[in-house]
Amino acid sequence: IIREAIRYFGAHYDDKALLRNFCEKFHYDSAYISRRFKQETGLTASEYIKKIRIEKACNLLAGSKHTVREISQLVGYDDLAYFNQLFHKTLGMTPSEYRKQSKM
Repeated sequence: IIREAIRYFGAHYDDKALLRNFCEKFHYDSAYISRRFKQETGLTASEYIKKIRIEKACNLLAGSKHTVREISQLVGYDDLAYFNQLFHKTLGMTPSEYRKQSKM
């Protein structure tokens, strides 16, 4: 189940309601998936989804000319301030700083 979830999350990371939609599509209870995900990966499903989204954002920041706002939306975050805050908390720099550093 968790491998299936990981594949789904990787393919649909831009889906705003990713966990809920996965559970609905495959008829799983979200609490059950969250519990199993934590047991098997050490991360909650939400933490894993955030991790994937930040990784995808890093790839886009380094390899595209999209604005930070566009990238935040492409990886599933409509709230730019939240995306910036999450990115900074995760990597210790803003998306713009990451982009500048990746071009060095």
